Amino acid sequence: MSIFSLPSECFCDIFSFLENIYLYNCLFVNRQWCMLAIPVLWKDPFKIYSHFKPKLINTLLSCLNEVETSSLIPFAINLPKNQNPLFEYGKFIEIIDQEYIEKNVICWLKLSNENVSYDNIFEDKRVQCLINVIYHVVIRQGLNLQEFDICIDNKIDMLFVKDLVQHEGITNLRTLHLGLKVNKIKRKNDNVSHTKTFLTQLPILCQKIVNLNLYIHKLNIHFVSLISYLIKSQPLERIYIYNRSSKVNVNEIIYAFMLRSKTLKMLSFQFMNLEKIDLSFILKLECLEMLEFSNCVDFELYQHCDVFNNNFQLKELRLLHNNLYRGFNDVNIRLDVIKTMINSLCGRSLCKLTLNIVTLGIIKVIKESCPNISYLNILIIPELFQDSIILNICYLSSLKILVIKKTTNCDIDNTIAKILGDKLTNVEHLYLGLSIDLLSFEYFTINCKADLKKLGFVTDEYNSDVDKSFLKDYLICLSNYNKVHKSLKILDINGAWTLYSGKIDWRSEELEIVTSLENQGVQLISEWCV
Repeated sequence: MSIFSLPSECFCDIFSFLENIYLYNCLFVNRQWCMLAIPVLWKDPFKIYSHFKPKLINTLLSCLNEVETSSLIPFAINLPKNQNPLFEYGKFIEIIDQEYIEKNVICWLKLSNENVSYDNIFEDKRVQCLINVIYHVVIRQGLNLQEFDICIDNKIDMLFVKDLVQHEGITNLRTLHLGLKVNKIKRKNDNVSHTKTFLTQLPILCQKIVNLNLYIHKLNIHFVSLISYLIKSQPLERIYIYNRSSKVNVNEIIYAFMLRSKTLKMLSFQFMNLEKIDLSFILKLECLEMLEFSNCVDFELYQHCDVFNNNFQLKELRLLHNNLYRGFNDVNIRLDVIKTMINSLCGRSLCKLTLNIVTLGIIKVIKESCPNISYLNILIIPELFQDSIILNICYLSSLKILVIKKTTNCDIDNTIAKILGDKLTNVEHLYLGLSIDLLSFEYFTINCKADLKKLGFVTDEYNSDVDKSFLKDYLICLSNYNKVHKSLKILDINGAWTLYSGKIDWRSEELEIVTSLENQGVQLISEWCV
């Protein structure tokens, strides 16, 4: 069957996996491919990888109607001429990031207008005017917005919110990233009025938000109840809450989570002050599968551990202590806290665990409390390291994915590699964020009994010259390993030579080995997400 006879749905699925550079080429194959590729290209057009896209702004401005064009006349903005858009591009946009729109507009102004002042470009009224008119085009042409990322600030002009609300441009919203930097409210502030309108109308217009990322930097008390009601009104499945505001009592917001007991599956606390918060409400979240505490201030959860029990059916737990780099004057207390938490929060249902403080006692608790753990991500602190930590990890019979990283450059890396070489048996995916010398790495690959499907490692990220000269020898070790095990599918070689380019520029002496590995079915990458 010819590829051109495939159903359109198949093309859409295929195109969704292509990078933009290849997707763009599909526009010139034929009319059908063009019509199928455009919606994929324009799903998230404002996303910035390494450069801005002034042509994107040109295209959207070519879609303006007479009313929208007239709104720009007082600002003397030079619009693109003689452009007739082939599509209503606004109706394809599903994801909008307010910050990315702003940066793209600023870039477009700088390139198209010689009178732009680089010193006060962020205060240029033309920027906000262009942002407002772009929102108007997107909302007028389509109501397909699925994901919205906005930071509400006293300084940002929220006029575009009127379009979102009046034209019901957010009725299909499923993911909301909401940043709050609202502190003092001045009288007769139209911007605050728009903000209140937005937060008030969100629960009315939206009934489908399942993902909420809440970033609180500054928050006026007048908005607390509005955000709480938003949480109560949506079928939320995942909540991420980040709070840098020590002056605001967010208890009302957090306790609103209780009303999501039938839907909430993931809950993440970041930089939260949990000292005066009763965490027993978590027990009422009967569908909760993933729980995270990361860098929480005054994180002494042992005060609340008595409310938890082994019937708590978590599948994933992340405990990242905030005082990691501040010394360990009370290290014994904090280690006891972590052991108590693991013992209380975890059980047979737990599959994934991430920790940034690990001791032998903690590993033993994991072994006893989490018999079915398959994923373990740990950060090694040299001051707390013992060989028996790695030995006991190797004895976790259900473990399939192991990630080991460290806090500082130290001499334990090679020791860890040798122990893993001697004792590791069941793990299939292994990532070593360690600086392992060649002799230790060779020992690991010769003696390792585990049939690894994925392997990621760093040789010596502090010495690029050594890395580069020894890379061939590391590849030889890996090739010899795979000739014995015949299991490797993905290989992530990460080191100083990839820090800036993001890829490895293979030399001729290495390329032969790389080709041999690829012929064995091994895919080489330079960044493995763990």
